[in-house]
Amino acid sequence: MADDNRNGFTLLPTLLHPISRGSVTLQSSDPFDPPIIDPQYLTEKEDMETLLKGVKKTLELGSTETFKELGIDLKDTYIPFPECTKYKIPSDDYLECYIRHYATTVYHPTTTCRMGKTDDPTAVVTGDLKVKGISNLRVVDASVMRNVVSGNTNAPTIMIAEKAADLIKGADTKNGAEYQSSYMKGIICSLGRLLKSHRYGYSIQRDLEYSKSQETLKSKQKSLKRKGMGNKPCASYAISDEDINKLYISGQLGTNTPTSLINTMWCNNTIHFGIRGGGEEHGGLCVGDFSLGFDDELDAEFVEFNERQTITHTGIDINNIRSKAPRMYAGKDDRCPVDAFKKYIEKRPKNKNNADDPFYLSVVTNNKRPSEDEQWFLAQPMGKHKLYHILFT
Repeated sequence: MADDNRNGFTLLPTLLHPISRGSVTLQSSDPFDPPIIDPQYLTEKEDMETLLKGVKKTLELGSTETFKELGIDLKDTYIPFPECTKYKIPSDDYLECYIRHYATTVYHPTTTCRMGKTDDPTAVVTGDLKVKGISNLRVVDASVMRNVVSGNTNAPTIMIAEKAADLIKGADTKNGAEYQSSYMKGIICSLGRLLKSHRYGYSIQRDLEYSKSQETLKSKQKSLKRKGMGNKPCASYAISDEDINKLYISGQLGTNTPTSLINTMWCNNTIHFGIRGGGEEHGGLCVGDFSLGFDDELDAEFVEFNERQTITHTGIDINNIRSKAPRMYAGKDDRCPVDAFKKYIEKRPKNKNNADDPFYLSVVTNNKRPSEDEQWFLAQPMGKHKLYHILFT
């Protein structure tokens, strides 16, 4: 346009639904070699015919009286292009040549990982965005569209990502059942470890940048628990009185040795106070979490557990908080849990009975059966690995 002060406009015929199909293939077996991308534009005759109609319609519009009144001049449109001089202007052959040399992409490629049914040979991912034949892998971008959309691909791609987030948040097992809450947390932890191994700068479990996903996980865990799906399918069977009796008879429980006494503490805390897990909740206990008391009405001594937030009792769900501190009452036989607790406190090093000291201490290992006057426990906390294995006693 000769006069730079005049307004202008662009008419851009666009092939919204091309029939031609490109390809993305491997260049070699080296995963770091870039793939071979061949768009194969206008290989189908129908695509050229459609674009040709669009160009001719544009020229037709530009020649109308209405456009002429606006000062539209299409004379520059017919400047001969070197590649097309052998064709008569503006013949269909000339316009086709023009299109093949000057058409450009709008940078919205799609459908290289097409979605479809399991038996669809053209599909790469299934309806839940999972790659066929590969476990634990989803594709979430414009490549899963079966065909390119008529408009900009940005908004539809965001919608695909939102749907993927819903699928992942509501992840189901292979048989269609929902995962247990602990499994979902394990999945997030596994992902966190993977990202950490690649030196990712954020923690998806703790950092503020992932607060939304953290809240979503907590909400899902609460929802599953309300449905009675906390960890029930994986819960251990409740230990029976017969099982406990066998453990006492075998010497694995009792108060005669440091090992049997620490096992008894673990067993009683689990049974009477609901402390769970191999090492997480037990390992976080302190001496100050327990206190001795006497119930005048029952005429019985007790140990009271002053519950803090734990792995399974987080305090997030008000329905998951006990309104009254649990108690463990004294019995009338040689397996009295209160007597066992008092003996354990007595056998600990005197300087390790402060409120903040760890409840579980390491046992003396150089003497399996020390006398009553000898040292039973070390002034150091029991390791989580050792504490975890009490579970399998």
